[in-house]
Amino acid sequence: MKKFKSLLITLLVFIVCIPLFTSCQDTSNGSKKEPNAHICDFDSNIVYKERNKQFYVGYPCKLCDEINTVKDVLSVNHVIKTTDYNPNQILSNVKSGDVVVFKSGRHTSNLSLPLDSVKILGETGTILYGLNTGNLTNVTIENIEFESSTTLNSNINGLTYKNCKFSYGVFSESPVKDVTFDACAFKDLTSPKETAIRLTDYENLTVKNCIFENIAYNALQVGLNCSGSLLISGNTFKDIKSRVLYLINVKDLSSCSITDNVFYDHHSNYIADESYDETGCKKDSGIYIHTKSQSGVLNVGVNTWENIPLHDISYIAPLAEYDPTQQISMF
Repeated sequence: MKKFKSLLITLLVFIVCIPLFTSCQDTSNGSKKEPNAHICDFDSNIVYKERNKQFYVGYPCKLCDEINTVKDVLSVNHVIKTTDYNPNQILSNVKSGDVVVFKSGRHTSNLSLPLDSVKILGETGTILYGLNTGNLTNVTIENIEFESSTTLNSNINGLTYKNCKFSYGVFSESPVKDVTFDACAFKDLTSPKETAIRLTDYENLTVKNCIFENIAYNALQVGLNCSGSLLISGNTFKDIKSRVLYLINVKDLSSCSITDNVFYDHHSNYIADESYDETGCKKDSGIYIHTKSQSGVLNVGVNTWENIPLHDISYIAPLAEYDPTQQISMF
């Protein structure tokens, strides 16, 4: 049985590494060699590439710039190039179930047209400067870097950001529903009092497997009005200048779970009297998890901490179900 399992694993690895395109032409020494089989570079990041209306996701070859697929290949319906200065004209032809790909490079784009059940994917190196969007239903945006603020307008009913990078915050004052951030990176948001995710009114919010690092204010500031569920799981919070999680209101949530996250030390964000902090970032309560609600549900499960906080109003909201003895130390 063990020999069979070993043979099966070897066979699967071999299948994964079958060349995606033509044979490899290694030009590392300045001249083409005879064609070789592609060699997977599993130590590299996943690469996203569109080729002839097919979208490939995989690991790069060690010998050339091609990739070896490790996921299903997607058929592409619409391709937006950096020279397409009016992407809404292309998007006007998008139908439910379509796949839209932005080619690598910088794009300026305000997605103002309604989209329903559409995937928006970016090649590796795709950057959107500006995204002011609404009227989205069950839309996925994947592998895109945002170089300016992202504003979510009205009629957001099912929106997932997956493997995206943000150097400015995501903001919405409109009601949004079923919003998910999955494996995204929020790094170096350095504008004064810039918060990574700031949603005023939501129904069902999931933030999972994301990285928040060097944020000028809060990592999350969400839920002046909110309902449904809130899940914050598998994220890393490091070098947040004010509160980490500011859950303004939780009293109308059916569930609120904070679990399996990694919190670096933010004890220095506490100050006994906020009026003495000229930057307006340090707080006298809830520097890790804070809410204004006096009732409702706020479950803090098992997380990993550089400095495990006491269940004290200075660090964790009194409303929270939180047991310091059940937490995991980073050391």
